[in-house]
Amino acid sequence: MTRTHLFVGPSAHGLGIPVPQDIHVHAPARRGDIDRLLADRPGPGVILLADGTFHSYPSVGHRELRDALTAGWRVWGLCSMGAIRAAEMHPLGMRGYGTVHQRFVDDPDFADDEVALVHGLEHPFRAVSEPLVHIRAYLDHLRNQGTLPAARVDEVLTDFKNRWYGDRTLPSLARRLTELGHPAARDDMKDFDRFRLKTHDLEAFLAERPWDDAIQADRAQHPHKQHSHAERAEQGGTNMDHRALLTEIGGVPFIDDDGFRPKALLTAVAVVRRSAEPEAFTSLGACLDPENAKSIFDRHATSRVHDIAWTELAPAETEDVAHASGLVVRSMPAWQSLFTLPKRYRRMAASTSSTSVLVPQTIYLGPGAFRDEETLRETLVHEHAHIWLNFIAEVYDLQLPDAPNDYVLPSGTSGKTYRGVMFAAHFAAAAASALRRRHLDGETGVRERLDHLTGYLGGCLTAMNERPYASPTGELVKDTLTRRYDDLVRHLHDPTTSGGHLVR
Repeated sequence: MTRTHLFVGPSAHGLGIPVPQDIHVHAPARRGDIDRLLADRPGPGVILLADGTFHSYPSVGHRELRDALTAGWRVWGLCSMGAIRAAEMHPLGMRGYGTVHQRFVDDPDFADDEVALVHGLEHPFRAVSEPLVHIRAYLDHLRNQGTLPAARVDEVLTDFKNRWYGDRTLPSLARRLTELGHPAARDDMKDFDRFRLKTHDLEAFLAERPWDDAIQADRAQHPHKQHSHAERAEQGGTNMDHRALLTEIGGVPFIDDDGFRPKALLTAVAVVRRSAEPEAFTSLGACLDPENAKSIFDRHATSRVHDIAWTELAPAETEDVAHASGLVVRSMPAWQSLFTLPKRYRRMAASTSSTSVLVPQTIYLGPGAFRDEETLRETLVHEHAHIWLNFIAEVYDLQLPDAPNDYVLPSGTSGKTYRGVMFAAHFAAAAASALRRRHLDGETGVRERLDHLTGYLGGCLTAMNERPYASPTGELVKDTLTRRYDDLVRHLHDPTTSGGHLVR
């Protein structure tokens, strides 16, 4: 049985080469088609998503594509709906190909309806209208050839952008161009096939077969790969490359400052949230609004958080938070984007601070946080670190399903999960990293706290290593935290910076 499945329709019309016989061809993908494929096939295999429905039927969902990736399927997108989904889901491991896909990657505002068209419901899915991305390519040709002044070309493009995609036809384009001074437009468009980028992308893709290269590269890199208990638990026995997420986002926030890409992680989180309610929000960005995110968790989370009584911050407290945040970012400029994510602050009556994955992107600050400027700075690092690590955990959990919940933190706090210990370690690594920077800059009075946080981080790592229940993704995060711990220890042992003190 074939392991490669191509979802395609009008993009294959006029194809200059036959579809390879080892590829099983499906109609344009609808919502649920990927779910059915996974249920019907033993898999994992390869999914090549070219075309999919837009409005005639619900579109293929982010969630089902993510499930395919999680199950170990290699998923490629190009041409039309596939190009859109590949651009959106690249951080989750979906791969894209071709000119059209690259347009969506390069321009986040490139509209989905650029590739939309009306076509027949059955094979050969003959196109009734022309996608705007093709019309745009033809108009660029007219501009470059000097056939029409640039202003008139722009006028035509604006006209067709404002039309319903079913009204974007070649006869209507020829009429409009004739009105604006190109009387030979109808004859000129007899060679319109060369501007059909979606078909060209598909033809090149089928000829090049990059999915075969990816499979061979993986086999060459891991010829005798054995899957650990952790991998099987997270992936259901598949061979999904669990390194893909951290590779795409550039590492761990607050640790891998040189390579971390916040937008890539936020995109992955938005895709996961939107997959829970595909029709609820008009854009991925809306899923990153804290209130919208909270509503998603309220409806779909299997557990509930204890409500925290809160009020708005007082104006003076808001100023203190802004000032302390500015001090953090001034010493750690790479954290600027980590501190400017969509979030909200709330004032609670007791304690120092709190965050919860079930109340996304919300930082509760108690009276202890405002004790002094230094405490507030560390508290803000603490809670921002939790928010960003929660983002990773939303995409792939950090612990195995059977992890116990009786871990004890170095502070003596008991009843923690493995994940909770990792969050504590991540906070300590982030806060210690900020203090190390200040220490290197010659600031006095930070050495003792740096020493304490480094020891605390080491204690968390010891607890995790003694009873290891990390998921594959959690293992990668722990490895990163271990490397940071080693860096901090070297700093504290360096007589040129530490004064000879040893880490406790």
